[in-house]
Amino acid sequence: MIGTQMKRSLLASGLAVLGAVTTFGLVPSANGSALYTGTSGDLSASALFDIDTTSTGCSVASPCLKVTLTNTGAAATDPADALTALFFNIAGDPNLSSDSAVLGSGSTIVGCTVIADCQNNAGMGLNYEGGLNPADGTGVVGGEWAYLSGLNQYSANQGLSSSGFALFSDPTFPGSDLFDPVALDGVEYGIVDGLASNANSGLTSQALISNSVVFLLDSLPAGFDFSSLSNVTFQYGTSLTETHIPGSSGGTPASGTVPEPDSSSLALLGLGIIGVTFFIRRRSTHS
Repeated sequence: MIGTQMKRSLLASGLAVLGAVTTFGLVPSANGSALYTGTSGDLSASALFDIDTTSTGCSVASPCLKVTLTNTGAAATDPADALTALFFNIAGDPNLSSDSAVLGSGSTIVGCTVIADCQNNAGMGLNYEGGLNPADGTGVVGGEWAYLSGLNQYSANQGLSSSGFALFSDPTFPGSDLFDPVALDGVEYGIVDGLASNANSGLTSQALISNSVVFLLDSLPAGFDFSSLSNVTFQYGTSLTETHIPGSSGGTPASGTVPEPDSSSLALLGLGIIGVTFFIRRRSTHS
């Protein structure tokens, strides 16, 4: 038999846990993610959406939405091959905050193979030919990208872009303007998967990101999960009349993967149920 003191302890623990679950809900696992991909001919891209609780400015209490945007297509030959925007829909159209935009792992700045075309751009490093990085060496490219909510493009209300598209104006992420003209305009700092040997001057005269950019957005609404994400679209070039590719979640539900409750939360919930069960049985016995 479990003693009276143990029952009382279980009851107290149970009610506390159930109260917390009722008030705050189970904390989603930081391992939840949703991967979208899109392909059209030689063009292909991916967008990985994650919950980030460990980066600067992000926490369990105030998680960030981490978006890794990658060009996975063939080496670029023309500005129309540059991935310049990502559109996506979040239920409720929240207005998120632009925390950071940095080069993804293994990514570099390419282009500017004609040195004269890239001189007088103070944001660029001293080496204008291949393997370029922002002058401060941090990989920060936020001064060339913007986030915007309240959109109505491709049935999406959110967007990330390095070009204006008559939708975006000034950069919203921390960072310097790295390349003239002043962002957001043109194809500069769009994303390619390397440059082809026959790339035209529309690319070789620009600074471009080879591979990926990682964005952090905070101020996620309470209760956010990936079931509220939809209508992901990859945009290329500098005009909305150029190629845009709908994203697919590759066999998973179209809204992506909803984070699972972590094991510690489930264990606490189980403890709460046990405590309340003992309390009810005890009351029944003495009534």
